[in-house]
Amino acid sequence: MLPQRFALISAIEMKWQFLNLGCSVIPAEDRQLYHDMWAMLARMPSLRHLEIAVMAHECPNPAPADLKEVWLGPLKQMGKMDVFEVLVPQTYATHLSGDEGSDYLPSSNLRNLSVDEGSNFTLIAFPDITTAVPCFG
Repeated sequence: MLPQRFALISAIEMKWQFLNLGCSVIPAEDRQLYHDMWAMLARMPSLRHLEIAVMAHECPNPAPADLKEVWLGPLKQMGKMDVFEVLVPQTYATHLSGDEGSDYLPSSNLRNLSVDEGSNFTLIAFPDITTAVPCFG
């Protein structure tokens, strides 16, 4: 049960760090936490402006088979909003959208991508968080 003041919130902009969503096999507890966060937002009746950046290290290669359902499935429960943008690292965006083309946003290194026809959100890619790999000769 959400506190009453949550019903008054109309806009949220935040960064989420779900680093285990970037594992080759996504742990069940991390998947559940991610789904629970979206469920909480879906229960906020006044929410009309939502911008979420999901932070994760580079997408594993090959990507998990259920990547699109895990990352985008919970967004389907969100109602209609004036602004609903989800920002994801570029290597994930390629798998999530299946769109190799670019639609760069002015004055930034972000780009809009299409997902499924009728999606209730805009998927935006940003540069990956690169993982340093130590090399010892």
